[in-house]
Amino acid sequence: MTSRGADVRLPPPLVYAVPLILLWLMDRVLPWPMPDHPARTGAGWLLVVAAVGLGASAVATFRRRGITVIPHHAVSAVVTSGPYRVTRNPMYLGLTVAYLGAGLVLGSWWPLAGLPVIVLLVDRLVIAREETYLRSRFGADYAAFCQRTRRWV
Repeated sequence: MTSRGADVRLPPPLVYAVPLILLWLMDRVLPWPMPDHPARTGAGWLLVVAAVGLGASAVATFRRRGITVIPHHAVSAVVTSGPYRVTRNPMYLGLTVAYLGAGLVLGSWWPLAGLPVIVLLVDRLVIAREETYLRSRFGADYAAFCQRTRRWV
């Protein structure tokens, strides 16, 4: 933890984007295709659109409060409105669902096989560090938020 914000060293969108690209490229070398079915692609796009909506709603909620979305910058308040009423991490949930949808659209099992590792990395290297920072910065207010709102869903 730093005095500026959470001790997050990796931009969270890159934690999702880089493996997605690498695993898609892996599929070019060692194909592991999903069954070709229009429902798979349609479901993938539906997940991507829903995830973008969730993420955009979370970002808009932060912006309305004048709070940065950059994890290593200091924040001025605990946000508990909008999608934060349901999950403490709607941006990461959105990225996870978008990644899942993209894997379906790409039609490869490789991205889906990598998703548990990505979620574990985000949980340990991003969310845990943010929570440590928020607990130290907001104490009881953040603890109360954690008691009534789940980390993911």
